[in-house]
Amino acid sequence: MNIKIALCSLNPTVGDIEGNSELIIEAYQQAVAEGAEIVLTPEMSLTGYPLEDLTLKPAFITAVMDAKQRLCDRIAALGHKAAIVFGHPSPAPVSERNRDLVYNSATFVDPEAHAVHTIHKHELPNYGVFDEKRNYLEGPLSPVIPWRGIQLGLMICEDGWFPDVAAHLAVQGADILLWINGSPFAMGKNLQRLQHAANRMNDTGL
Repeated sequence: MNIKIALCSLNPTVGDIEGNSELIIEAYQQAVAEGAEIVLTPEMSLTGYPLEDLTLKPAFITAVMDAKQRLCDRIAALGHKAAIVFGHPSPAPVSERNRDLVYNSATFVDPEAHAVHTIHKHELPNYGVFDEKRNYLEGPLSPVIPWRGIQLGLMICEDGWFPDVAAHLAVQGADILLWINGSPFAMGKNLQRLQHAANRMNDTGL
């Protein structure tokens, strides 16, 4: 089976939920016009990244959830068949020290099947510029996502740097791995990403 996947390298602005929504819609429309069947936008594309202490503000998370629903509705209303992935924070059912915790999440919208699936980042980086263990709760290992008769395994950034998430998705029956990222630029980063992708392919055969 051949699948045409668009990889959209966007530059969202931290905190500009409405502006970032427009970026996502524009990228989706362009990708569909070029024949894409699945459109991938970056980690936290709806909110920008890194969010740092914005994750501590309940009003911001509520605004993100409202914007997520509006974005899903807009994508459905466009009438295209292509699926899309976009990243965002989402509430976790856990509180700690009088604050609600959040996940680093990604949502897969399949307008053809009228389906929406959200998964959460499992591996949280906590080195260099990253402080995700303070800002996010570790997500559970995710189920695969059914799409047109195949199973998709979706990973978020650090999930692809280690073998556990890909191995879990393979056991769940994934046919292909989709991997979105939002890590900052560094010399040689592209080669690192390619090597990790190759490692996950070698680990799983996917």
